[in-house]
Amino acid sequence: MKKILTYLIALLSGLFLNASWTIQAQEINLGNGIVINKNVHNFGDILMSDGAVSCVFTVTNGSKKPIVIYNVVTSCGCTEAKWTRNPIRPGEKGKITVTYTNDEGAYSFSKSVTAYVSEVKRPVVLRIKGNTHEKQYSLEELYPLSFGPLALEKNSIRCGNMSQGQMRSNSEMVANLSDRPIRISFENVSDHLEVKVQPNPIPARSTARLHFCITSSPELWGNNEYHATVKVNDKVRSGSNGDRDLIFTAFTIEDFSNATRKDLAEAPLPEVEMSSYDFGVIKKGQPIRASFILSNQGGRPLIFHKVDSDIDGMSHNEVPDLKPGQEFLLKLEFDTCCVPQGDYLALVTLTTNSPSRPYVNLFVTGSVVY
Repeated sequence: MKKILTYLIALLSGLFLNASWTIQAQEINLGNGIVINKNVHNFGDILMSDGAVSCVFTVTNGSKKPIVIYNVVTSCGCTEAKWTRNPIRPGEKGKITVTYTNDEGAYSFSKSVTAYVSEVKRPVVLRIKGNTHEKQYSLEELYPLSFGPLALEKNSIRCGNMSQGQMRSNSEMVANLSDRPIRISFENVSDHLEVKVQPNPIPARSTARLHFCITSSPELWGNNEYHATVKVNDKVRSGSNGDRDLIFTAFTIEDFSNATRKDLAEAPLPEVEMSSYDFGVIKKGQPIRASFILSNQGGRPLIFHKVDSDIDGMSHNEVPDLKPGQEFLLKLEFDTCCVPQGDYLALVTLTTNSPSRPYVNLFVTGSVVY
């Protein structure tokens, strides 16, 4: 159990993506009229024999004075970047060309590229992604989850972090397994979610891009699911795994981009006496009870926007706002009626108004026996 816990703590340190700039459709609005045409480029499925692949991010200067792309830094040696070196005048465009060497073997890749642009206060994080294969696979092999003739790699898609007032957009590849074009539409689409397929109709035995965009909402904090029911040629189709919906998850935190130095110096700071609680051994059907001592070590009131768990059936006492120096005993209870026998680990995430700790992870561990 300790090994599992240590692994998950290390994994979670990189699980949540940094909050991105405001995104309109596939564009990144950097402010001052400066726009990049997309934040992610998905190469889709490529072969090792294809060799290096490249894409272009276009920077449009809609401001009133020239801008300069100072530098572009890639996340590893397998990714190279070239960019417009001359000043980009008002109304003109510059380019960031990113090349993936495609020589690391057959696997799914996701690489970040960080650009530094004048008149933009923060580094701009772009991303390339795709799937490299040793040989050509059939559409059925590449996209094992089918909704009738429409096929996907998976129907549950993680969208990472976003701040209040922002959007999160991305795309995934889908395929038409049939010998005729199919038209895709969606119903029962969750509020704050937009989803579409391009091209649509999808040509026979061909691929397309599933574009999605989630808009933050002041009523939604922490981890949330957004659903869309798939329709193929105007008919609802259930997936081969029994699901009828595509599920998108995004984690919403507070927007700290306008915080001053004074705000940061006096900000609330959540602390937990022990972040892991071991309940020992219990029998299935008995409730799991765990408690954590929370405190505010900062200079302003600490707000807990939401308490999430990765396991269904959790309840908790109401968490108040904490004044500086104040403590609170968080009490959690988990239902074990449908829990499998063996080691048990629940992740509980608290979403806060602390710039340095916008979320706090707690772990509940033990064993359930029948």
